[in-house]
Amino acid sequence: MRIALPLLALVLVSTAFGSTIQFQSGPEQVTLLELYTSEGCSSCPPADRWISQLKDSPRLWTEVVPVAFHVAYWDYLGWPDPWGRQAYSQRQRLMANQAGAGVYTPGFFLNGKEWRGFFNRQALPRASNERPGTLVATVQGDGTISIEFDSATTKIENRRTYHIALLGNEITSKVTRGENAGRTLVHDFTVLKYLSIPAKEGAGTDVPVGTFFKSAQDVRGQALAVWVTEGNSLTPLQATGGWLKGL
Repeated sequence: MRIALPLLALVLVSTAFGSTIQFQSGPEQVTLLELYTSEGCSSCPPADRWISQLKDSPRLWTEVVPVAFHVAYWDYLGWPDPWGRQAYSQRQRLMANQAGAGVYTPGFFLNGKEWRGFFNRQALPRASNERPGTLVATVQGDGTISIEFDSATTKIENRRTYHIALLGNEITSKVTRGENAGRTLVHDFTVLKYLSIPAKEGAGTDVPVGTFFKSAQDVRGQALAVWVTEGNSLTPLQATGGWLKGL
């Protein structure tokens, strides 16, 4: 299955892509690690620092794709998280409902399942032995992205959903109010923009200018995370991603 998305706003962030950038998983399942965090939560900075360490891991992108969704439900404490979105708060609630988990920060999900190993200082589990198929995301020089999933197990071809997240790294924030007042926080793998696309065989989806990737020239080390789910499930079948060079 192939879907092509014009990422016109992405081109506005950079002058142009010099060449095609392609991210590809192997047939073995790549772990999608989701962190739900907030600058308004005093318990979150240790989790933010922990996920930042993955930048130096040899497992990054090949075995694990990390994404950090900032929620907005702690904003009432006096510090509106500049990266927090109500939509990400709602996504966490849906994830928790699916996994039979609570809604809290910092909260981790591994391939759609609650993971509390961080709190017990456990190492991130190794990838599973499942072989769901190969996911390929290609960012073209003209500012379009094509996604293909060569599924080895999924049979319901017209009920797949693709998920795309633009990630920012080395984001520094000086917090002046709330539980983290007086602290300087650093974030990596922060979701700057997120899009889910219900896809049908042979169908494409156009993204209007300015509605997908936000202009973020001051955010260094941008990356792209892509994963695929089936139907209404939030459990990823496969994931891929990598650095967006030149942004």
